[in-house]
This record gives sequence, C-alpha cells and structure tokens, in this order.
Amino acid sequence: MISVDLQNMERYKHYSFDLWCTLIRSNPESKRLVCEYIYNTYASSTHTLQFVCDAIRDVDLRCTRYCEISGMHVDSSMMIFMIFEKIGWCPSCADIQNVQDKYNSFFLENMPYLYDNHTKHVLNILFERGAALNILSNTGFISGDILNKVLKKLEILDYFDDTMYSDFYKIAKPNPEFFQKMVKYAIEFHPNELMMVKRSDILHVGDNPIADGGSEAVGIKFFQINTNDKTILDLL
Repeated sequence: MISVDLQNMERYKHYSFDLWCTLIRSNPESKRLVCEYIYNTYASSTHTLQFVCDAIRDVDLRCTRYCEISGMHVDSSMMIFMIFEKIGWCPSCADIQNVQDKYNSFFLENMPYLYDNHTKHVLNILFERGAALNILSNTGFISGDILNKVLKKLEILDYFDDTMYSDFYKIAKPNPEFFQKMVKYAIEFHPNELMMVKRSDILHVGDNPIADGGSEAVGIKFFQINTNDKTILDLL
C-alpha cells in the first residue's frame, strides 16, 4: 500500500472521495419501506417479510462483490430483476420500473445522513485551503443523479467540482479506468488554472480497501477512513 504522510496532509491539492460509508450513511427507514413495498406488492403470499429483506440484502452484497472483482457497473434494473428472481416473481418492465420509482421516492423522503458530525466541517476546510474535491463512487439501486439531489439537500454538493458515478461511466471501482478518469479530470481541469497538479498531489479517500484501494493501481494514494481507526478529521 502506498503510504500517506499524516503529518503533511495539507499538501494535497486534490481530494477524491468515495460516497457511501465515507461521506454519507444510509437511512434504515428507506430500506424498510422498500422491503415492505416489495413484500406487500409481490411476495406476501409466498414469502415472509424477512425473506424479502434478506433477498434484497443478498443482491446488494453480491453486486458489490461483483463490482469489486470485475470492475464493471451493475445497473439498478438488473439488481431489481435479481430480487424478483429470488422471490419467484416473473417481472414485467413496468414492475421493474415501479420498484425503481419506489426506491427513488423512499430514498428522497428518508434521506441518508452525513457520516459524522465533522464531515461538512472538514470539506469546508479543504475547500477553503484551495484544494479541489470530487466524488468517485459506485452506485447500486440509487443513481448518481438522485444522489446529487441528496447531496444538495445535505448542503455539501457545492464543495465538489465534479461527481463521478459508476452508473454514468458503466465501470466501477476498483477498475483502474475509473480512477484514470478522475486523474484526468484532476490534472487537466483543475479550477485553479495556475495550480499544476501531479498524481502525487491527489489523494483518494474511502472506506473500502478493495474498491477504493484500487486508486493505488494508477499511482494515487489511498487513505482509508471509518472502517479502521481513522476518520475524516484525520485529513486535517
């Protein structure tokens, strides 16, 4: 692993952030409502509510693992189809769209939370130092467009010069190509035209050493938080 000098964190000119479990955490109410909707609409005569919730969780975990192994994005419609397969329902296009619409509406009505109380504070300090910030995130049931609406409501979207999501590029972390797109942006389109950015000036921050640690394959240092003894405060 490429080492990160905690004594010189301020020297980075560009910070790339993962989203889930790095900057935000899910609202369990949103997941509960999705489970209940699928159960009540499609599965109540054949399965328990717990079976449906477990099926959704299993699909989410399997697709996350597939992304980690293949570096390819899994579309939300495919994930929903996989849920229908698990509960034994042969879905129509309308069924898949209905569930997707419910995912979006429940998600927006029961928004995720900032990961901790320091998240916005740290982003603001990095921004005021003149560093550029971007998001580089895999998506699952929720699209990047919907995620940006949430980040706007959480009042952190404006800190980021760009948000890069796997559903737009059809590739996923740890795919080196995905990280290369971030690097290209950081070097060629830095908001401060007088600030020359090199790979050594970029730090990728995330919780997952497999997906986010993929940054090291393209020469970008990775800083792990929230799943170890480090938090976003350590960036300061």
